[in-house]
Order: sequence, then structure tokens, then C-alpha cells
Amino acid sequence: DLADAARALAAADVDVDAIFAHTHELLALHRQFSMRIQYIAAMPLAAQLLGAAYAGLDARFDVYSAFCARREQSQRALARAQPVLQQLGGDVHALLLRPVQRLAQYPLLLQGIVDALCASCAALPPATQAARVHVVRSAYRALHASKQALTRANESTRAADNAAQHALLLARLDAPELAHGCGRLLTSGPVSAQTSAGFAPAEAFLFERALLVVAAADAPRAARIRRTLDSLRAPSRRRRRRSADSASLPAHSPSPPRAATGFRLPSIDAGCALTLASPPLSSHASLATLRGAEDCGEKAVTFAVEDCEKPEDDPKPRLALRARIDTAVVTHVSAIADVDGSLRLTVAAPDAALVFRGLSREAAGLWTRMLALAVPLVPAADVAARDNLNYSLLVRAPNCI
Repeated sequence: DLADAARALAAADVDVDAIFAHTHELLALHRQFSMRIQYIAAMPLAAQLLGAAYAGLDARFDVYSAFCARREQSQRALARAQPVLQQLGGDVHALLLRPVQRLAQYPLLLQGIVDALCASCAALPPATQAARVHVVRSAYRALHASKQALTRANESTRAADNAAQHALLLARLDAPELAHGCGRLLTSGPVSAQTSAGFAPAEAFLFERALLVVAAADAPRAARIRRTLDSLRAPSRRRRRRSADSASLPAHSPSPPRAATGFRLPSIDAGCALTLASPPLSSHASLATLRGAEDCGEKAVTFAVEDCEKPEDDPKPRLALRARIDTAVVTHVSAIADVDGSLRLTVAAPDAALVFRGLSREAAGLWTRMLALAVPLVPAADVAARDNLNYSLLVRAPNCI
């Protein structure tokens, strides 16, 4: 179990606190909650008030919020401890996932209990139904409390993910100062945004005060040279291997048809100066031509590479700002269905507009809800938008203009 895994990892000098953060609080909470459920289940049906199981535990269920918010750090620490965990033979990933699964199962179980109580009450005489009303109401209170606990955990997870995405945006943006002062990040994701050249893949970040659309920045010239030479380095290695094989042949053996040319590509990194010691030879020059050049004392193609520190490879490409709309000037947000079934979302302001296309209904709904929090927005009194699943229109609230 988790206790055995924690002891084994502690003996191996692994950061146990990062992996099993808040697990002791979760265990204590569920022991108390389980005892309450068992006590209520042992009582007569007329006295089974499930709402009492959550009484006074709202604050303690917030430990799920802290547990879910640290899940990313826990997974990273768990990946570093994988060699030790393989010796235990158990699946610690599955054990750490059980508390989250249990929290999501509570509303489903309580919803089933509420449905069963309502179905049984419908078949009872009116006098007996009145006696069961308080039992059904208590079950509804328990269902509401379980949904609130799940919502708080989801919000904490989303807030932790947004904080990580905000930090990553600042690290990748060419001009990080453009993302300062925008407030808290509400949501982000890949979109197909409209630009002057048409729709292009981009990433959108919705903050409390601004909506930013960024895309991959143009790679520097030195980085492009490095990638080109890296692509050429693999063929040169194959030629050197063939040259080594031909050197091991007897002296009277004929030369292989594809002998090495002596053309050697050095490692060229960004920021290094690339110079040619002599005019470059044709890439299709024959072996005899190159040997003749060597016999005449002429130099083959050589490269002079200045010593410089090799930069670390960036796992994510640099980003450049393509568009920005302040939420304070947004006038309306509309969503309309395209012919392929996807939705097209338009965020309009007096002097600019952003159009996202290819969104699913779930993604469009999330963007709309987050925009309503940032602006805020209210449904428009538009006849075409009423009871229409393919079109919706939200306008800025009158008191916020």
C-alpha cells in the first residue's frame, strides 16, 4: 500500500513529501467519513439522513484541492523515483489516483441513492411519503456537498495548471513584458486564429484583463544553419564508416564505388562563425578530382569554428505576439456553427476582432464561460440567438460599459 511504498522510498533517500503530499490528511478524512456512512446505513430507513455525513467536513474536504493542485509536482518526483518503485512490484501511480477517482464517484453514488429514494417514495401512500421527505432532502444536501467538493478540487487543479502555463508563456515569449499586468490566467489552448494571411495555428491565452494570441516566432538565422548542418551530419557519418571499411581492404583491392571524399562537417552551433578556407567544391565532385586536389597540395574544404558555449536546446519554440484585445473594450462574443459541425467564436471590440474556428462545443463553451467572467457578458436580446443550438450571442453588460 502507500505506507509501504513511502517507507521504501524514504530508505532510498527519495523526496517522499513531494510524492505523498496530503495523503495522511486524506486517509484521516476518509476514515472519519466512512465511519459516519456506516453508522447512518445501520439506522432505519426513516432515520438515514445522509446529509449528516458531510456536516462539519466542508473545510476538511478542501484537502482534495491541495492534493490535486500538487499532482504535477508529485508526478515529476514519482518519475525520478521509478527505479526504486519497480523493486516494490506495486503500481504507485494507480494508488495515488484512487483518491481523485473516489471524489468523482461520490456524486454518482449519491445521485443513484436520490433516484432510488424518489422512485420508492412515488409508490408509497401520501401519508408515508410525507414522512420520507426529510430523508430525500438530506440525500439532496449530501449530493450538493459532494458536487461542491468536486468543483473546488477541479478549480484548484485548473488554477495550478494555469499558473504553470503562465510561467511557461513568460519564458517562451519574445517580449515577456507584453504579458505583464494582464491579471490571472483564466484559460488557454491551441486555436486556429484569423490573421492577415488567413487562418493559422496559434495559441490563445485569456487573462482577466487581456486576450493574447501568440504563434511560433521566426527562428534565428544561426539556429536555421545549425538545423541544416545537423541534417547533413548523418550522411557524412555514413561516408566515414564506409571509408573505415575500405581502409581494411588489401592494397591490391579496387576502391569501393562510393569512397569517402574527406569532406567532414564539424559541429556548428548557434553563434559560431562559419568561414571557408578555400572555395567550396561541388557536392558532385568525383573521387579522382578530390584525390588530384590533395596531390597538388591544395586544401579541401575546411571549416573554422570559433570556440563558443553551446546553448541548451529549447524544448519549446519561441513565441511572438500576434494579436491582443483588452477585455475592458470587448463589446460582444458570438459563436456560430460551421458546415463541418465545429464552432466559430468571434471576440469583438470597437477597433479589432479575433476569430477562432474549428472549436468543439466543449471548447467553445469553456472559452465563452471564461470570457463571461473576464468581461462580463450577458445573453443578448437577439431573436436569432434564442433557442438556437447553432448560434449564440453574448453582449457586454450595460452597467459595465
